[in-house]
Amino acid sequence: MLAARHTPRPVPFSRLTLAAQLEVLARPPDESWALCAPLNPFLRRWRDRAARGALRVTPWPRAAARWLSGRAYAQRLARLLDAGFGERPNRSAGRDAQQEFMIERLSSSNLYPLLWSAGT
Repeated sequence: MLAARHTPRPVPFSRLTLAAQLEVLARPPDESWALCAPLNPFLRRWRDRAARGALRVTPWPRAAARWLSGRAYAQRLARLLDAGFGERPNRSAGRDAQQEFMIERLSSSNLYPLLWSAGT
């Protein structure tokens, strides 16, 4: 029913449910490749680089230090504290903030199931 209203399009592997990831991984590699390569032009380039041993590390974004450094974290925390709760925060403020964070970050739009081996 859903497919009838929308044009089918590629979906990133990381956005698939665990069951769908396992279904993809259960297919023979050649069959998977034949179906996936036309949908992602970069796959052919990746395969060529891998065959030559020329895969490259993804460069760290220049802005990453601004986003992820201890200083950036401290600045964001200070802004939150400056926003204040009045004289004294409500006793449940911490729990409420944690609950809001969990609802936001664990929403279905943020699910990226990963498969790890037992030895990882």
